Amino acid sequence: MTHTQDFDLKTLIRELLQAALGGEFSAHKEDSVLILSESWEGCSDEGVSLKLRDVPEVLLNWAQLGVSQSLDVNELLVLDLETTGLGRGNTLAFLIGLGYFEEGKYKVEQILLPEPDAELNSFDRLIELLETHSVLVTFNGKSFDIPVLESRLLYHRIWLNLREKEHIDLLHLARRLWKNTLPSCALESLEYYVMGVLRDPEFDIEGGMIPQAYTEYLISGDVEPLVKIIKHNQLDVIYTMALMVIISDAIRLPIQVGKDARVDYHAVARLYQSQGQADVAKQILREMRELGLATVESVYELGLMCKRDRELKEARQCFEYGAALSHPPSLLALAILLEQTREYERALQCTEQLLSWQQSLPLPDLKQLHDIDKRLKRLQKKIDRNKE
Repeated sequence: MTHTQDFDLKTLIRELLQAALGGEFSAHKEDSVLILSESWEGCSDEGVSLKLRDVPEVLLNWAQLGVSQSLDVNELLVLDLETTGLGRGNTLAFLIGLGYFEEGKYKVEQILLPEPDAELNSFDRLIELLETHSVLVTFNGKSFDIPVLESRLLYHRIWLNLREKEHIDLLHLARRLWKNTLPSCALESLEYYVMGVLRDPEFDIEGGMIPQAYTEYLISGDVEPLVKIIKHNQLDVIYTMALMVIISDAIRLPIQVGKDARVDYHAVARLYQSQGQADVAKQILREMRELGLATVESVYELGLMCKRDRELKEARQCFEYGAALSHPPSLLALAILLEQTREYERALQCTEQLLSWQQSLPLPDLKQLHDIDKRLKRLQKKIDRNKE
């Protein structure tokens, strides 16, 4: 194939790409990239909210960001890559999805490689946005997107220390907030269970099929496989921000417990407790109980906090709630509290109930059985002594 034929083929493919996808080609003289952009105000076409008022301080602290207690949402840059494989070596980042706020709207910008030779030119716009946005937001970006991107930049001899960039990886926070209530914390699981949306296979493509679809395009020149890839990536960038909005609304002070049925407020309480804000955590758990949203585990944790703060009446109420439901930690905590208040017979009953539960297990914990036996003997001695 002559140079002229090669040039004509590239021109034809670019015309087909633009006709199918829209967008504009970059100003590079050779190997230009296709840049697509679309904006939304308030909500996306799928109905998810993209209204991010601010980033709560507790989220900034969790992410260990080296920023002040406030962060302008315009500083955020969502990043999501589509690649030719899942490994770092010889993996091409053929589509870079970016999301950011501009003039009150959420804008998704996508940089597509018409052919692999254009990869170097795809980084110009990326670097420009990285320079004007101080905080990256990804979903599993620390484990996948950033290492892949670093590898491709180094391949082209571009030094960009992405590890030092402030970064919020929502996968890790999502696991903290929903791991006990959802079957999975994958993005599509969160989309369904938390955002209430389901991707349409007519317009989208499964993530595992994307490398093959791009390869097919390179071989055949058929641009149709790219249409679904572009939609898939666009939704990833939209839903990552939508998740950021939901999390921020759920954990922002004052916590409006019960306002959002999608939120595990027990997990929110634990998030605050992990940052030394036990009073906030306790208030969340109390509100859960008052609104009838409590679980036996959340009431038990509230009991432990109250006991630590010498609020023994409330602590006892919490442990009795769990003991009535045969919750082993609550039974033990109540037995300890009752022994401290010299209610030995009731403490003995709780300990016997705990022993019965432990013995019913397929593999009883021998250490716990030993500790329970010691407690039973000690309580029985105290009861006998009182009868003398």
